[in-house]
Amino acid sequence: MSLRGLGIAALAGLAGWGLLPGCRPAAEQVALPVVISVPFEIDTLDPLARDRISNFNFAVHFYEPLVSTNADLEVVPRLATHWSNPTPTTWLFHLRQGVRFHGGAPFGAEDVVATFEALRRDPSLELSVYLAPVSSVRAVDAVTVEVRTHRPVAVLLNKLCSIPIVSREAASRRRGEAVDGTGPYRLVSWRKGFTVEAERNEGYWGERPAVRSVRFLLGRGPAESVADVLEGRAQLGPARGRSDEERVRDRDDVRFVRRAGLMTRYLGFDVASERNPGVDAPENPFRRREARLAIAAAVDRARLVASLPSLAIPAAQLVPAFIFGFDPEVRDEAPDPRRARELLAAAGIPRGVGGRLLVRSLAADTAEALAEALSPLGIALSVEAVGDVEFFERARREPPALFVTRYACSTGDGSDVLDVALHSPDPSRGYGAMNFGRVADPELDRRIEESAGVLEAAERRERLQAAFRRVREEAWVVPLQVDETAWLVSSRVVFRPRPDGYVLAGELGVR
Repeated sequence: MSLRGLGIAALAGLAGWGLLPGCRPAAEQVALPVVISVPFEIDTLDPLARDRISNFNFAVHFYEPLVSTNADLEVVPRLATHWSNPTPTTWLFHLRQGVRFHGGAPFGAEDVVATFEALRRDPSLELSVYLAPVSSVRAVDAVTVEVRTHRPVAVLLNKLCSIPIVSREAASRRRGEAVDGTGPYRLVSWRKGFTVEAERNEGYWGERPAVRSVRFLLGRGPAESVADVLEGRAQLGPARGRSDEERVRDRDDVRFVRRAGLMTRYLGFDVASERNPGVDAPENPFRRREARLAIAAAVDRARLVASLPSLAIPAAQLVPAFIFGFDPEVRDEAPDPRRARELLAAAGIPRGVGGRLLVRSLAADTAEALAEALSPLGIALSVEAVGDVEFFERARREPPALFVTRYACSTGDGSDVLDVALHSPDPSRGYGAMNFGRVADPELDRRIEESAGVLEAAERRERLQAAFRRVREEAWVVPLQVDETAWLVSSRVVFRPRPDGYVLAGELGVR
């Protein structure tokens, strides 16, 4: 069964987990240590615990899934060499032989079963959302696994790209401190909040990476990352945008690279609470559709993006153009301040309202620009920027009045953001893990769930577009921008940015 027509992301390069055979950088087997400065923060080494780009970025060095995607947008083998569909709800995966975990234990079917069952048993493990359609998993023999689903699932293979396989021993215990995967790198050390260090797995079943050892500098802000590269503390780090491009234009030792990304930043609201301490009003106005629509009508995305130091394009939808479910008929509408004021009046706040806008630090520039843009309407927002760990903890504990975050549909399918960020929270079925605004819309839920069982590509695209249309009509969230990724890179390193934001040592070359 080919899923190519179902919109796997145009990652224009390498798989999300390690480096595929045949895609090796030109410089082979070089021992140069590479230091990479990143904004990511991690609070655990458990590869199953967090559904975040930051945690994935490190897990992909040490662990591998059954399948991944290649540059031609086809699902390709990783720990599974091939697979089949005896029935629409049955999948048989035939496993790669001769693979060993870092600790020396052989990889086999029981490890896959144990990993899947650990996720199915414990919905607090955030990656469990990707196995929500799975009804059972069993080892047919030592090298074959059968997976059954509740219904036909068009994007099951895409979702399995996000499931790292741990050993059967690791699946039954805490995995927060030790690392024992099959991936191309071994963990050397983790200094929480500071560094992750890794070295090449010399016993790796595939081709070995060119870079022998790598050190990540964690939690680096934009200015810190730029300084790390320009001052020689790192060979690779995120750039802020146009100003950094100018700074290195005449330098031979550092270059500026950029490309379109998967990340969409959006504004969300607490749509459930009658009162929210983050709103300066007796009642929470953002429960009312008119208040949310007023914000949407007031936002000038083109102007907002132009004011940012970072690189981005305006986003009228929650997914970029190359994600399955994008609607080419939807255009970014010009801001309409008059209509925005009429809607605010209809919402009972004709003079506007004050409030707090919680934002992940990596999107603080967008939040600041948004707050400034809304102030003429009387929407007076104080911006509170916090690191990822604190943001997610607070947003899960209590809905922020308003918040800015970002999401990437890393499987290439728009159902990712619908399932996780907009479906009513339902942990038992893998829905709503990042629904921080507590959206609960039965009609939207119905559209999301119906789209999941449609196998025909054109019909499924229409179903996803209908779900996104509902989000837009209700203004449950307001899309703002699609990030472009920009990096400063030492002339000693061969690097091509990924649209999903991962920085994988296995994809680097050295000169």
